[in-house]
Amino acid sequence: MIESPIDPSVIAEVEDLPAQSIGLRSRHVLIDTNIYRQVGFNLRSRLFSAFYDVASTHQLRIHIDPVISKEIDRGIAEVVGEISAQHKKWVRTQNQWNSRIAKRETVEPLDEAGMIRTARSHFDGILRRIGMVDHGLGPQTVQEALEHYFARKPPFDMEGSREFPDYFILNAAARSAELCGGMYVVTKDKAMLRAVKEFDNLYPVQGLEAFMSIIATLRDPKVEELKDLFLRDEDTKYRLADAFNQAVADEVILYEGWNYEDLAIDRFDIESVVDIVDFVVISMTGNTVVLSGILVADGQVQGNQEVEYDEGPDRPPTSAREEVYFTGRSSARVVLTFDRSTFDVVELEITDAFLNVKEPPRF
Repeated sequence: MIESPIDPSVIAEVEDLPAQSIGLRSRHVLIDTNIYRQVGFNLRSRLFSAFYDVASTHQLRIHIDPVISKEIDRGIAEVVGEISAQHKKWVRTQNQWNSRIAKRETVEPLDEAGMIRTARSHFDGILRRIGMVDHGLGPQTVQEALEHYFARKPPFDMEGSREFPDYFILNAAARSAELCGGMYVVTKDKAMLRAVKEFDNLYPVQGLEAFMSIIATLRDPKVEELKDLFLRDEDTKYRLADAFNQAVADEVILYEGWNYEDLAIDRFDIESVVDIVDFVVISMTGNTVVLSGILVADGQVQGNQEVEYDEGPDRPPTSAREEVYFTGRSSARVVLTFDRSTFDVVELEITDAFLNVKEPPRF
């Protein structure tokens, strides 16, 4: 924990905030295939576009596995098949007209395989931009599934139920949730909703609309006031710089500046946070508040680059790596936790895959 004192008068301003938990219990979300089917596997639909904005802002991680992936493939193929069937009727009519009246060339049928590839590519591209995690299926056995089936445990609790895909999906999600501290399962399948309740680390949500309503609880003006008080506090940037510096030690750092070529970064020591951008509240439980946003920080960079030396006209050049030092700037997406009673920064996580460093602007 990075501790700092705070003026008691500031603490008093937020003492009347609600004590109950609000917001998200986890940033990890598994979306069942029936939700994608609801929007026709079109992630640019109005509903999913609204979810996309929320997911991006709150840095959610959208989980998927091989079973859901195969169901998505089949669902997209079914939609394309329906479109193609309608198109074939139109093509047949148009070709009859062309051959009898217009004497034009024959209209070709749709490229179904190409449409399926394009649709899946766009689908995966949107999920990756949010933050897609394929957590696989892990070690699961048919014997375990059959034991649940014959014991009529969810999702096999209804007469005639054969929800084997759901069984494998939920068991894989529960194992992944052990690593990430919990996961939402968004579905409209009643059997799956009942089955989710069998797992302590999975949280059932009946549809995207219901999930969005959880986010809506974070719009309480008092919660926003607390966030603003924390971000405006004169010591917050110092506390964030210390926390950022501790988090940077575990990151892969890439150079994206303009003064050096082939520069490998060995270390980046944060000295100051120069900007705090687009922070939103993810959750609040008791005195613990979780925010996500972007931090921009300056610090001292130590790196090394290969330098070539000319040894003369009759000798081949030699090379060596030389150390380089300069002031650098980094912009990173982070999730941070602070104590609302003291404004101490408890934890800061950098969520970008890589941390990029470059020279600060010259003006």
